[in-house]
Amino acid sequence: GCATHDQCGPNEYCFGCEACKMAHGGNPPPELCAPCPTYRNGACGQGAACEALQDAVDGKCPVEKMPKPCKCKEKWSVRLQYEGAPYLAEILGCFFDVAQGFRWCEIQGGE
Repeated sequence: GCATHDQCGPNEYCFGCEACKMAHGGNPPPELCAPCPTYRNGACGQGAACEALQDAVDGKCPVEKMPKPCKCKEKWSVRLQYEGAPYLAEILGCFFDVAQGFRWCEIQGGE
Protein backbone atom coordinates (compact mmCIF):
# COMPACT_ATOMS: atom_id res chain seq x y z
CA GLY A 1 0.00 0.00 0.00
CA CYS A 2 0.92 3.67 -0.09
CA ALA A 3 0.24 6.86 1.83
CA THR A 4 1.76 9.36 -0.66
CA HIS A 5 2.21 9.61 -4.45
CA ASP A 6 5.99 9.41 -4.02
CA GLN A 7 5.63 5.80 -2.90
CA CYS A 8 4.28 4.83 -6.34
CA GLY A 9 6.11 4.26 -9.61
CA PRO A 10 6.35 6.55 -12.63
CA ASN A 11 2.96 7.35 -14.20
CA GLU A 12 1.22 6.05 -11.07
CA TYR A 13 -0.59 7.78 -8.23
CA CYS A 14 -1.64 6.77 -4.74
CA PHE A 15 -5.40 6.41 -4.41
CA GLY A 16 -7.20 6.25 -1.08
CA CYS A 17 -8.97 2.95 -0.45
CA GLU A 18 -12.13 4.66 0.85
CA ALA A 19 -12.06 7.25 -1.96
CA CYS A 20 -11.72 4.45 -4.51
CA LYS A 21 -14.76 2.67 -3.09
CA MET A 22 -16.80 5.88 -3.31
CA ALA A 23 -15.57 6.61 -6.84
CA HIS A 24 -16.91 3.21 -7.88
CA GLY A 25 -20.33 3.58 -6.28
CA GLY A 26 -19.63 2.72 -2.64
CA ASN A 27 -19.57 -1.08 -2.80
CA PRO A 28 -17.53 -2.12 -5.86
CA PRO A 29 -16.14 -5.58 -6.64
CA PRO A 30 -12.84 -5.92 -4.71
CA GLU A 31 -10.70 -6.02 -7.88
CA LEU A 32 -11.61 -2.40 -8.78
CA CYS A 33 -9.76 -1.08 -5.72
CA ALA A 34 -7.22 -3.91 -5.30
CA PRO A 35 -5.06 -4.35 -3.30
CA CYS A 36 -7.24 -2.45 -0.80
CA PRO A 37 -7.65 -2.58 2.09
CA THR A 38 -4.00 -1.87 2.91
CA TYR A 39 -2.07 -1.03 6.07
CA ARG A 40 -1.45 2.51 4.75
CA ASN A 41 -5.07 2.92 3.52
CA GLY A 42 -3.94 3.55 -0.06
CA ALA A 43 -2.71 1.74 -3.17
CA CYS A 44 -0.89 2.65 -6.38
CA GLY A 45 -2.91 2.89 -9.59
CA GLN A 46 -2.41 3.97 -13.20
CA GLY A 47 -2.03 7.74 -13.30
CA ALA A 48 -4.46 8.14 -16.18
CA ALA A 49 -7.35 7.09 -13.91
CA CYS A 50 -6.74 9.77 -11.28
CA GLU A 51 -8.52 12.67 -13.02
CA ALA A 52 -11.55 10.56 -13.91
CA LEU A 53 -11.96 8.87 -10.52
CA GLN A 54 -10.87 11.79 -8.30
CA ASP A 55 -9.74 9.30 -5.64
CA ALA A 56 -6.19 10.54 -4.94
CA VAL A 57 -5.11 9.82 -1.37
CA ASP A 58 -4.49 13.53 -0.72
CA GLY A 59 -7.32 14.80 -2.94
CA LYS A 60 -4.92 16.02 -5.67
CA CYS A 61 -3.72 14.17 -8.76
CA PRO A 62 0.09 14.40 -9.03
CA VAL A 63 0.36 16.33 -12.30
CA GLU A 64 4.18 16.24 -12.22
CA LYS A 65 4.17 12.41 -12.37
CA MET A 66 1.70 12.08 -15.26
CA PRO A 67 2.78 11.70 -18.89
CA LYS A 68 2.65 15.02 -20.68
CA PRO A 69 1.05 15.48 -24.09
CA CYS A 70 3.85 15.80 -26.60
CA LYS A 71 4.01 18.28 -29.45
CA CYS A 72 3.03 17.23 -32.95
CA LYS A 73 5.99 16.43 -35.14
CA GLU A 74 6.01 16.50 -38.91
CA LYS A 75 6.97 12.84 -39.10
CA TRP A 76 3.66 11.95 -37.43
CA SER A 77 1.64 13.93 -39.95
CA VAL A 78 -0.71 12.02 -42.22
CA ARG A 79 -1.40 15.14 -44.25
CA LEU A 80 -2.05 14.43 -47.94
CA GLN A 81 -1.06 10.76 -47.54
CA TYR A 82 -4.57 9.52 -48.35
CA GLU A 83 -7.87 10.93 -49.59
CA GLY A 84 -9.54 12.89 -46.79
CA ALA A 85 -6.39 13.06 -44.67
CA PRO A 86 -6.46 15.99 -42.21
CA TYR A 87 -4.72 19.25 -42.95
CA LEU A 88 -2.27 20.35 -40.26
CA ALA A 89 -4.67 23.10 -39.17
CA GLU A 90 -7.29 20.45 -38.28
CA ILE A 91 -4.96 18.66 -35.83
CA LEU A 92 -5.82 19.63 -32.24
CA GLY A 93 -2.99 17.77 -30.54
CA CYS A 94 -0.81 14.68 -30.65
CA PHE A 95 -0.18 12.43 -27.68
CA PHE A 96 2.08 9.58 -26.68
CA ASP A 97 0.63 6.83 -24.50
CA VAL A 98 3.56 5.62 -22.39
CA ALA A 99 1.72 2.56 -21.06
CA GLN A 100 0.57 1.37 -24.50
CA GLY A 101 3.58 2.64 -26.45
CA PHE A 102 1.76 4.37 -29.30
CA ARG A 103 1.03 7.86 -30.61
CA TRP A 104 -2.19 9.42 -31.86
CA CYS A 105 -3.51 12.80 -32.93
CA GLU A 106 -6.89 14.36 -32.28
CA ILE A 107 -8.47 16.27 -35.14
CA GLN A 108 -11.44 18.59 -35.37
CA GLY A 109 -14.60 16.57 -35.95
CA GLY A 110 -12.69 13.34 -35.37
CA GLU A 111 -13.39 10.54 -32.97
